[in-house]
Amino acid sequence: MPPDLIINGWIHSHGDLKLQQFSEIDAANHATVLDFVYAQLRLPLAKVEIIIDDLVLLQEGAWQDADLAAGSVSLITDASVRRAEIWEMVYGGFSYAIVIGDSGWHMQEIYYKKRGILTGRTFVGRLPAAITSLDDGRRLVSEAIQALAAEVAAKICPVLYLPPKMEGL
Repeated sequence: MPPDLIINGWIHSHGDLKLQQFSEIDAANHATVLDFVYAQLRLPLAKVEIIIDDLVLLQEGAWQDADLAAGSVSLITDASVRRAEIWEMVYGGFSYAIVIGDSGWHMQEIYYKKRGILTGRTFVGRLPAAITSLDDGRRLVSEAIQALAAEVAAKICPVLYLPPKMEGL
């Protein structure tokens, strides 16, 4: 793939399966896609204040090891500081998934991840997403549908068991 492009989603079919929604395996796959996208395309979203109730402010050269025992966070500065506000950058990324069925049903979701650069606090969520179909005037004729079905049958072998590492997902 060209270096200036990135995959930020995936589409797949459940064919004529009765499951007309994302499966648990789909959710695990989507989490993998999201991790890949987030690692490649972290975007700055916001700066948020970090509240530290027991921040210890120390001055360089004027503290001892015992001073580090107090508080949960120590900030050592080159000048005397009486008050400090700490703000962190929150980065985010998203990926998109579509699942379709032979009967025409479809679902879409956006998975997203937000992570604070200092605290490491990470939030992962998902939202339903709407898709807009545009009529381009083209229609799949029966021969094309049969050719696609034959290609899928030749290339795709359904997993009839869950590998041990996938159990319980």
